[in-house]
Amino acid sequence: MGGCASKDKKDKVVDGDAAANATENTADDTMVDAAVLTKLEEGFAKLAASDSKSLLKKYLTKEIFDNLKEKKTPTFGSSLLDCIQSGLENHDSGVGIYAPDAEAYTVFADLFDPIIEDYHGGFKKTDKHPPREFGDVNCFSNLDPNNEFIISTRVRCGRSLQGYPFNPCLTEAQYKEMEEKVSSTLSGLEGELKGKFYPLTGMEKAVQQQLIDDHFLFKEGDRFLQAANACRFWPTGRGIYHNDNKTFLVWCNEEDHLRIISMQMGGDLGEVYRRLVCAVNEIEKRLPFSHDDRLGFLTFCPTNLGTTIRASVHIKVPKLAANKAKLEEVAAKYNLQVRGTRGEHTEAEGGVYDISNKRRMGLTEFDAVKEMNDGIAELIKLEKAWFMDGETSDQRLQHHCNPPEYINMDELFKKTGVEYFQINADDYENDNVLQELRKKRNYSYEDEITCSEKCLPDYANKLISFFIEHLHTDEEIRLVLDGSGYFDVRDAQEKWIRVAVTKGDLIIIPAGIYHRFTLDVNKRTLIFRKFAIMTLIVETIPTTIFDDQKPGTSGLRKKVKVFTQVNYTENFIQCVLAANGSSLKGSTLIVGGDGRYYCKEAIAIIIRICAANGVCKLLVGQNGILSTPAVSGLIRHHKALGGIVLTASHNPGGPDNDFGIKFNCENGGPAPDTVTNHIYQLTNAIKDYKIVKDLQVDITKVGIHTYTIDNQQEFVVEIIDSVENYVKCMKEIFDFVKLRQFLSGETTGKPLRILIDSMNGVTGPYVREIFLNCLSALEDGVVHTRPLPDFGGLHPDPNLTYAKDLVQTVANGEYDIGAAFDGDGDRNMIVGYKAFFVTPSDSLAVIAHHLGCIPYFQKHGIQGFARSMPTAAAIDLVGQKLGREVFEVPTGWKYFGNLMDAGYLCLCGEESFGTGSNHIREKDGIWAVLAWLSIMQDTGLSVEDILKQHWSTYGRNYFTRYDYEECELQSCNDMMAYLEKTICDLSFVGREFTAEGKSYKVKMADNFSYTDPIDKSVAIKQGIRVLFEDGSRIIIRLSGTGSTGGTVRLYIDSYEKDNILGQASIMLKPLINVALEISRLPQFTGRSAPTVIT
Repeated sequence: MGGCASKDKKDKVVDGDAAANATENTADDTMVDAAVLTKLEEGFAKLAASDSKSLLKKYLTKEIFDNLKEKKTPTFGSSLLDCIQSGLENHDSGVGIYAPDAEAYTVFADLFDPIIEDYHGGFKKTDKHPPREFGDVNCFSNLDPNNEFIISTRVRCGRSLQGYPFNPCLTEAQYKEMEEKVSSTLSGLEGELKGKFYPLTGMEKAVQQQLIDDHFLFKEGDRFLQAANACRFWPTGRGIYHNDNKTFLVWCNEEDHLRIISMQMGGDLGEVYRRLVCAVNEIEKRLPFSHDDRLGFLTFCPTNLGTTIRASVHIKVPKLAANKAKLEEVAAKYNLQVRGTRGEHTEAEGGVYDISNKRRMGLTEFDAVKEMNDGIAELIKLEKAWFMDGETSDQRLQHHCNPPEYINMDELFKKTGVEYFQINADDYENDNVLQELRKKRNYSYEDEITCSEKCLPDYANKLISFFIEHLHTDEEIRLVLDGSGYFDVRDAQEKWIRVAVTKGDLIIIPAGIYHRFTLDVNKRTLIFRKFAIMTLIVETIPTTIFDDQKPGTSGLRKKVKVFTQVNYTENFIQCVLAANGSSLKGSTLIVGGDGRYYCKEAIAIIIRICAANGVCKLLVGQNGILSTPAVSGLIRHHKALGGIVLTASHNPGGPDNDFGIKFNCENGGPAPDTVTNHIYQLTNAIKDYKIVKDLQVDITKVGIHTYTIDNQQEFVVEIIDSVENYVKCMKEIFDFVKLRQFLSGETTGKPLRILIDSMNGVTGPYVREIFLNCLSALEDGVVHTRPLPDFGGLHPDPNLTYAKDLVQTVANGEYDIGAAFDGDGDRNMIVGYKAFFVTPSDSLAVIAHHLGCIPYFQKHGIQGFARSMPTAAAIDLVGQKLGREVFEVPTGWKYFGNLMDAGYLCLCGEESFGTGSNHIREKDGIWAVLAWLSIMQDTGLSVEDILKQHWSTYGRNYFTRYDYEECELQSCNDMMAYLEKTICDLSFVGREFTAEGKSYKVKMADNFSYTDPIDKSVAIKQGIRVLFEDGSRIIIRLSGTGSTGGTVRLYIDSYEKDNILGQASIMLKPLINVALEISRLPQFTGRSAPTVIT
């Protein structure tokens, strides 16, 4: 675009002294190219015709333009275009000009000087910048000791290294040389400045992510810098240094050679300034800075010349911000610059502004910081309160005295006893100030009041009554959640003081003081949160026994109508808590569920009963939503006593369908038989339960609620983001960067087409956050992601029957992989291109074979494997090849927990679409899908090719499962008794059965039992097994996961070493017929076909 970026002379260097002595270009080789002149003329014409408010347009007159357009700097050949090309391309620039090298300030002085004078408050071309003077670094103190307004404080300065040009004229070799010098210098800092330098070139992903999380990582320049040609050879020569405390930061070759930054949370300007001065002095001892006697320290942008000091705060000024013009008027009085939260060219986020000193020239460093200090102090003062005039006109006006007489909050408290606090209204339940107030003053009751014509009955008369002065016998506490208005209080001298309140203001008016309230002229709806003291009392309620509360393998499952019987849920929850004995008192529990019908009502009961039974803290998913895997992870993360999971898993939901309550222990896994048996014993002996009836908690908003029970016990209910902890866990397990690149096609040249069905269950929010937000999948790649009480009429069981819509859609050939999850998110189904079905047994085996491609297992190693007894033995073959032990356990995820806790295994699964690892103690549907995507990314193969490759290595276990749901329970028990008797007959072993021309000879048969190798507990009667001499198996068992009747599950497993591409239904048909013959299932149940075939 201009001279210095391509000029042969660009390898030369120049220091600040050369800038002062630069002269006009006279040699032929300094002539401006015709193309550059054309671009200048075109750009100038467009700028002149635009509505740009930039300083460039203001001072680039036609006369100055014509005078400068053919000039160049002598050393680097920088033209006028190099200086102004950013402003020509970006008419929304505030300034619009940069110095490509130090000489530009002299060669193009006719343009730079008036812009500098305008921006820096009258620094004329005849003025001389004063010598450096940091002043008394201990002069400044904390501007906001109560942390009411200032979020963070930062003081930074820019420095250019002596002997080098600015960014547009730097060569790649110079970038590298400078980076080496800077890195070496900073690495020698000691004390609180000691830290580490991180080059952007070759930066590791983990380091990059940490710097992003810390908001330290700068990106390639914005369009303004890009247009100024300031981003050449990116990221060569760029780097970041920060100290160990992350309060001191240096950017190398971002906009200037160095940006030296001191920062910390809060308003302690004195501490921040002292650290910066110390750092600048230490660095200058090792690296000389470019300085000009007239302009001060030289920088790329003329706005940073002189002191280069920018002292700033991130501050909330909601009252002044409501009138942006007024805010800027006050700021201008103190030479302050108001920017958006993220700096220049950005908007304020959440009412937070970046406010800094504007002047950098014509004053010392100390004076520049003092201007910011004094201006911010005044802004805070204006936010407080003021004495009112005596006018009786419109009560909604501000009613300032003439002249205005302000009063700060300390003075207000001394005069009236009124207290004022700033609260985060968007997250008030988690606000530390409010939590402390609640605890200190025992606020145990709250209500919400909306002042609007629509919501407030008798609105007009109510507003009149609010403004009639009155007093209360109790203190009045109001937090403004939205809107604005005024509280007026009368002091001892009978003067009225007006306190403006807006979103986030909490005001406490003591008892016995006259006050009144009015809305302001904004006419906005005002929403108050009202707090009061209310005693929460534990009550003991007599009850009667329900004899059907025996938990199954996954907790207690019944129809909703059963749980809604009087005291039914209360009884069971009381017994779950009581089963924990003395460990319950002072404990933390996790509570959440799949969002099915009755979930929120059950949570309300759980909260009240936990409060009455000595539980210290509950972590409850927002809106009651927590997937079963998420609950397990939260238990482990918070070292909680356990968790109460509200789910009936894959069973249908709604008022006429199923509900369930399950308890997970402190390891995060389902309660073992010893605990569930104890719970059942307690349900058969319960006489009463304890409850705090008046306790009400809003679970729709994330926040912390603190209560005092019986005037002594503190009880905390924290409503947490349902997905945050789980997503963080997944990011620690999998390489999200690689997965995102794989899904987008960045690494393969072709995007991966995925279709994920949450079946209106709990995984919806998790799927959206992980696959859409984190992995950048397309919106149409996820369906049914809104958790619904009745799952939208779907049966949330991820199999070929109930997820048929997904299967049919993928079968059309538009997707590379499809996945579905059950109601509570622990089960999954995988299908490949054109709905190539992956059996859960094969899925488990494939993941086992490829575990090494997942970062979590690279870090923690691969231990043993395990499967439930009915699951096909495909993983056994993987274990044999890898030299890993494989455990066979009864159905029920709780049987894997002890083995994981003992370090015996890292991967396990069940044929019922459950797969998981030792990151938690539950099966995990989303984890399994991410594992499959990782395998696809690592191998470059499709789902089908991965399976075929696996079978060619290990052989194939043909497998199917027949489910006969809601059979008459007695008939099911009769069938199982018949089978028990049949297999116990000594003549059964060796007996031969024939079907479809194929014969099977019985090798052994039993009712499976299991002895836990860790705690030696025994589980018996876990399912009838018939094993044949060719390795085939038949398994028949009754499921404990249904809510009514009996569910018979028939499992068929046949291994083939060579015939691996047959059709499963054909390959298994003979053995299915043998199973029906042996069991006499059709005769006992009256069923001629299963409900579900997998």
